[in-house]
Amino acid sequence: MDCEGFQDGVIEGGRGEELPAAAAEHAASCARCAAFLGDIQAIEAALGAARRAPVPARVRRSLMSAFDEEYGAPRSPAWSFWPVMPRLLLAGAAAGALALAVWMGRPPGTAGPEMEIVKLSVTMIPD
Repeated sequence: MDCEGFQDGVIEGGRGEELPAAAAEHAASCARCAAFLGDIQAIEAALGAARRAPVPARVRRSLMSAFDEEYGAPRSPAWSFWPVMPRLLLAGAAAGALALAVWMGRPPGTAGPEMEIVKLSVTMIPD
């Protein structure tokens, strides 16, 4: 195994995995790769410790407000519905008014085409 293959294998390998036998032999015989492996293990240990450390509330609020300023505050799906609400109410009111105008505009005694069919059927029945 060469140094480049060793370093690629260490970088691409998962955390905490055992080194393959060929990689372990190479690290034992190459001081440069042994130092590289030591550095990677130290970085992984530091990252693991940082992941367990609690983030103070003040720092969290500061980070979240900076993120909101940069990318905009997140909005819930219900909140995004409100800007459309007046238009929906107006469209519903217009549809209701149109339906009422059509219904009120009929002459008294007419109920629509269905009633005409019934009247025709009744008048065509012989006495």
